Amino acid sequence: MTDGITPTLPELVGLRALASGRRSARLGRHGVRGHALSPLRGRGMEYAESREYVAGDDARHIDWRLTARTGQAHTKLFQAERERLTLIVADTAPALYFGTRVRFKSVQAARAGAIAAWIASVSSDPTVILAMINVFLLVIGIFMEPLPALFILIPVLVPVVQAVGIDLVHFGLVMVFNLCLGLITPPVGTVLNVVSGVARITLDDAFKGVMPFFLAQLAVLFTLVLFPDIVLVPLKWLLR
Repeated sequence: MTDGITPTLPELVGLRALASGRRSARLGRHGVRGHALSPLRGRGMEYAESREYVAGDDARHIDWRLTARTGQAHTKLFQAERERLTLIVADTAPALYFGTRVRFKSVQAARAGAIAAWIASVSSDPTVILAMINVFLLVIGIFMEPLPALFILIPVLVPVVQAVGIDLVHFGLVMVFNLCLGLITPPVGTVLNVVSGVARITLDDAFKGVMPFFLAQLAVLFTLVLFPDIVLVPLKWLLR
């Protein structure tokens, strides 16, 4: 157990269990070695090797050092990069040194960053990572209001989703939709508490009443995760 005031290394390492046991992206037909491109990571290009220049090669890629050393023209070959840096920045400003439950918000931000780092190390398939992030957000939404959760988690999660190529508009819509589900889930659910107070019923009875709608919204959420074109195709039409 921790005091909830400062994050500890064993606590952050222990969060690896939340990201473990997930199936990573399938390998390419030829694996990840050699000239066969890997589907796992990266969106840029990296240097592969140099070979002798032949007619038709791009003159801008001539390897001048090797050409000068051997006396024969050589050109550089490039391939899709397999590794991509993921940088996670957590805000530890004094404004986060407060807490209403269990731990300080600064500790919660450190835990969110640790989980994001473990998720990034387990898999780099965009759909798998987005699904894992959504499970994490569902848990966070139970205990935090959407607005504070957005302020704390956006700086932590955006570098992860950018690194694996998830569209930020798609991610933003899914994240807001997900955290809003917390408004109707106990114990913090603001809307659920208001409804139970107005109707003069218990929180459990109110949650039982909204359960069918909650499950429907959950199905819509994971449909948006699995089929991003539902969001991106209409957006492209609107931006024409």
